Amino acid sequence: MRRRTRATEESPVPVGPLPRRAGRSATGRSEGTTARRVARMLEFEIVAGSLPGGAKIAERATAERLGVSRVPVREAVIALERDGLLVRTPTGRLRVQDLGDRDMAEILEVRRILEPEVVRAAAERHRPEDLVALERNLAGLAVARDLPRISMLDAEFHDLVAAASRQSRLVQAWNVFRGQFLLWIASSQRRLAIGTTEVRRTTLAGHREIVSLIRARDADGAGVFVREQLRQAARVLGRP
Repeated sequence: MRRRTRATEESPVPVGPLPRRAGRSATGRSEGTTARRVARMLEFEIVAGSLPGGAKIAERATAERLGVSRVPVREAVIALERDGLLVRTPTGRLRVQDLGDRDMAEILEVRRILEPEVVRAAAERHRPEDLVALERNLAGLAVARDLPRISMLDAEFHDLVAAASRQSRLVQAWNVFRGQFLLWIASSQRRLAIGTTEVRRTTLAGHREIVSLIRARDADGAGVFVREQLRQAARVLGRP
């Protein structure tokens, strides 16, 4: 059975209050759906910087701001803490993860280990429907108008490549790492003060080449290309 990554099931959402839905109970399946939507909302706000690193996440205030009960907010922050987007202080308070230089270097090192292997496996094992999904992602990226949307589509692209690998443990490894990837992407863009047009251009060019190599089933070429992309990223960020 095909394992789907989170981004194949959930698409990025804009920032804004969640609509109330009449007739929904406070428990059960609808509450779980609301929790996923809240998690996506908070994830987007973190990437956009409207919830910056170090920002406190208060359950009651967040529930009131989004117009939902505290239960889905509690479930959402648990998921985001598990993904590494939120961290708990010694006093038990939740805050947005704030990446320092060492964090940035460590995340990049993990990317250099994980991503070439994922793309190699995708080139070897992908199916036609994977290419369709990847092309749809590229089309969305081509018209994205702001950095948070580009970042979310960037993460979704990696979700789709991982799904195309047909290796459940690679997918699992990527899903564990995904939150750190999002933080790294957003933090890099803010540190380098890169404009939207340039980020979209370079991201789209790199992703198009990856899709081309996956389509050609060129596993070696795909792995080499991703390693070089990450080497360039390290150089730009002043890393060896």
